[in-house]
Amino acid sequence: MKALVPIAALLFLLTVVSYTAPVETFGQANEAYRNADYKQAISLYRSLLDEGYGTADVYYNLGNACFKRGDFAHAVLYFERAMMIDPDPDIEFNLNVVRSRLRDRVEPVPQLFFVEWWNRIKYAWHLDTIFWISAGFFWLLCAGIVAFFWIRSLRLRRLAFFLSSIFLVAWAVWFTLFLDAREDHLAHRMAVIMPKEVNVKSSPDKSGVHLFAVHEGLKVEIVDDFDNWYQVRLQDGKKGWVLRDILERI
Repeated sequence: MKALVPIAALLFLLTVVSYTAPVETFGQANEAYRNADYKQAISLYRSLLDEGYGTADVYYNLGNACFKRGDFAHAVLYFERAMMIDPDPDIEFNLNVVRSRLRDRVEPVPQLFFVEWWNRIKYAWHLDTIFWISAGFFWLLCAGIVAFFWIRSLRLRRLAFFLSSIFLVAWAVWFTLFLDAREDHLAHRMAVIMPKEVNVKSSPDKSGVHLFAVHEGLKVEIVDDFDNWYQVRLQDGKKGWVLRDILERI
């Protein structure tokens, strides 16, 4: 029994050290940022990412530091990653500030109102939040079904049936939304153009016809791949092929 005490103390010490190290580095990065030493701040924030501490705060602060250094492509990339973890209005505001500085102005293709509503919810809510909302409606549905079979009053049974129908539809919608959002999250189809300017080709070949040019910080969707090439789609519907190494997946 006595031998367990030193072991427990050692495990506790290791836990404290493993927790203290990233907190200390994060504080040093924040201090460097406050002192306008953005290069050092970026180095420290990226070291946290390399160690596996990819929190929304780290990505958000890293995006701010990149923006201060005029690196708009990485600023967009890190703000977008922060939004995937925590769709916070402050992050979205800074992301829109960076987008206002970008060279490309791409007008999205108009969508049907229900498609726009669907995508707005899908990207505005965290994946876990969507799941728990769908789970909540599922348990309400189960409660309604139990109430329908156990309640003897005809009026209350009708009410339970009515509510269960509503909960069924709500659960189906939110669970489908969760599956759609999860697929997007796992596929990592969205990416950011990193170089200052890139020529988009008509085919996955350097000799392909030049269609148009895109510039740093532009967000695109990866729709296909071949060899060392990605076919990308812009928000206005334009499509073309670019080399893989010019993109960073969000």
